Amino acid sequence: MTEIEESLWKEQFQAKTELTNQGFKGLLVINGGAAIALGALLQALIGKPEAAPLLPYVLVGIGCCVAGVAFAGATFWLRYDQWQLEVDQKLYRENNPKWRKVWKLARVSLACFGLGLAVAIIGGFLTLSFKMPLAACLSV
Repeated sequence: MTEIEESLWKEQFQAKTELTNQGFKGLLVINGGAAIALGALLQALIGKPEAAPLLPYVLVGIGCCVAGVAFAGATFWLRYDQWQLEVDQKLYRENNPKWRKVWKLARVSLACFGLGLAVAIIGGFLTLSFKMPLAACLSV
């Protein structure tokens, strides 16, 4: 590898590393933000008896998003281990056993986010009744 090729490779590697780190931070933000938003919804619904059937769905949604935060947080630790192997043993991407684990954890974190919101939204549709007068439906 020539000096120019090595310099280019190092720049690409640093850019990939920074992009990956920003993506993992995004996982923390979306999961944490969703958990906080569902917590605010829970607080708004807690005193309303007509919304009581929705509360378990919201709690499950919060739990999934909190699990997503935990998985996203674990990716930082595993990403550090991956980086150590890359530096110490020159194991990159598929050659690095930690590489696949990092991306599996990231997918699990994203799945937790989707599942948490899906449970809360589907629970809302299942438990809340939408009673509209017939005249309102026909006036459109």
